[in-house]
Amino acid sequence: MLVQGKKVIVTGGLTGIGKETLFDMAKEGASVVSFSRKKADSKEAMEIISKAKELGNGLFKHIQCDVTNQEEVKKAVDEAVEFLDGLDAVVNSAAIEFTGLPEEVTPEALYTPIYVSLGGTAFVSAAAFPYLKDNGGVVVNFTSVAGIDGKEDMPGYTSAKGAVMSYTRMLASAWGKYNIRSNVINPSVKTELVEEWLENMTPEEREQTIAWIDNSIPLKGGLRGPKEVAYLITFLVSDRASYITGQTINIDGGITYSR
Repeated sequence: MLVQGKKVIVTGGLTGIGKETLFDMAKEGASVVSFSRKKADSKEAMEIISKAKELGNGLFKHIQCDVTNQEEVKKAVDEAVEFLDGLDAVVNSAAIEFTGLPEEVTPEALYTPIYVSLGGTAFVSAAAFPYLKDNGGVVVNFTSVAGIDGKEDMPGYTSAKGAVMSYTRMLASAWGKYNIRSNVINPSVKTELVEEWLENMTPEEREQTIAWIDNSIPLKGGLRGPKEVAYLITFLVSDRASYITGQTINIDGGITYSR
């Protein structure tokens, strides 16, 4: 098994890429604690943790945590490490989107994505550092096509994801001496966030956007699901990726290179 015995925290662990990462790591031998704003006894959390236990033999738990609250993050990480009896990796997949034109930007639309994507990534990574620095570990973060190319109707999200990319390179440089590997993934897959983005469009805009996305992907089959990204994350957390750090890795069927 690729991550047998690894102990991992996954933020945004009840939806999209985070959820699929939890399931894939369970199958590959890891123990995982998920973070989200959902309560641990919520129907969604209990169902997902139950499924993880069916898929793997490790330890699994959900902890309610607002990743924008640094004190709350520290307590949640401490609780997760105590439950797991150690820590090998953190996967910072929590994110939120706001749409709107840059000339009409509001504080909420600008700062909320920054607080969640950049602030949450930084707070969770910092809280995890004391548990990773002695034996090394892995940090996996997320940018997006918006963070690389810019998305004209997402000023906050675009800024946040661009910042996470720079933050990850900084982290790879600062923590490399502790044998902590930090990489950032640029995924283009169909998740709940993509669905919400499409739902905010008119039917005509939605149809045009879906056609544009499918036509932009060189690889046959169109836009794929979050499992594709989960497989990459599991590999990056594994010892087989021991010499990979500071990288932005595109997983998008070729959208980015084709531009």
